Amino acid sequence: MAGNNKRGLDMPDDNFIESLLPLHNGPYVTLQVGSEGRKYKVSRPLLCKHSPYFRAMFESGYKESHEQAVTMHEIEGVVTERSLEMLLQWLYLGRLHFQSSSPEECITVYIELARLADMCNITGMEQILANKIKTIITSSIPSVPLSSVGGEDSKILYLTPDHIEWASMLLKGHPVRSLIAEASAGAFILTENFKFADELREIPNYTGDLLDELKSLIKGQIHDNNVINHYKLTYWKDGDS
Repeated sequence: MAGNNKRGLDMPDDNFIESLLPLHNGPYVTLQVGSEGRKYKVSRPLLCKHSPYFRAMFESGYKESHEQAVTMHEIEGVVTERSLEMLLQWLYLGRLHFQSSSPEECITVYIELARLADMCNITGMEQILANKIKTIITSSIPSVPLSSVGGEDSKILYLTPDHIEWASMLLKGHPVRSLIAEASAGAFILTENFKFADELREIPNYTGDLLDELKSLIKGQIHDNNVINHYKLTYWKDGDS
């Protein structure tokens, strides 16, 4: 089994589903997103071990426990075939790999997965997902003087209104949700036309997270006897990614 896992780490998504899902011990259950969606044959012991959500379905008196199958309603930004396949890849391999055409899409996939894992009560990947998003964001930060304002807007270059909204639906304190506010703070302070001004007015969780981030930042500046008019790029560049 270990050898098969090793060979499968960089498999294309379709090959992973066809080659690795059947390798874990049964009995098996069937997962499907939408009535016309693809069907995934998954190890019930593996699924129930890691997810109280699925354990309640398949080890109780619910209809799903008799049929050993569940059709999940597709929900934009949460339950999609892509996010389910990523979740299964995490459960089977303990890693995340997918093919994407753009940084924005990568962030979309990671936030979808964070929300699906949250819905299914599957833990262990929260900080990993935040680190992956942070790596994408920091890749857009230009090499400029530390006092330059120009780099701040680049931290939200690959973020979209959907990212802001969906991340705000995660539990408070979730690393992905916190990261979005952290990325937004500098641009909010130093750019004249803040990219997510509308979201700031319309999404209370985002507003609260950004205020918390600004409070923490100001406290740090006061502690260091600094003025906050130059939000240094080393705030992230020197941090872990």
